[in-house]
Amino acid sequence: MPSAVLTAVCMMMFAWSSLTPAGSGAEMVVLQRSDHGRAIAVEVGAIVVVELEEKGATGYLWLLDALDQMVFDLVGVESRAGGETGKMGAPVVKVWRLQARQRGRTVLEFSYCRPWKGKEASLDRFMVEVTIQ
Repeated sequence: MPSAVLTAVCMMMFAWSSLTPAGSGAEMVVLQRSDHGRAIAVEVGAIVVVELEEKGATGYLWLLDALDQMVFDLVGVESRAGGETGKMGAPVVKVWRLQARQRGRTVLEFSYCRPWKGKEASLDRFMVEVTIQ
């Protein structure tokens, strides 16, 4: 195998391993704003990724309202550039990675608000009902 191809394969494997726990072979479900109000079913061990866009420099952030730690583990939270990078006020995508721990049913709810004003003053909400089988 040519070294360039081998290098590309190794890089792809490394990128995939950073998304799912080692050796898990877990299913991955990616949810975005258009999935608001959906009901989904996943297997125990699945990774649920929630990606929500924020408008930069406005003070508004997506916040996870509550997490049922009996059925989900928070694997990680990160932000990444979401559009025109390098510009003041450019969109940012907030990404949550959750792993299903055990069977159950829960609702993932997020509020788009200014943290100092509280969730009651939210401009938007995101909600997905999740059944873990």
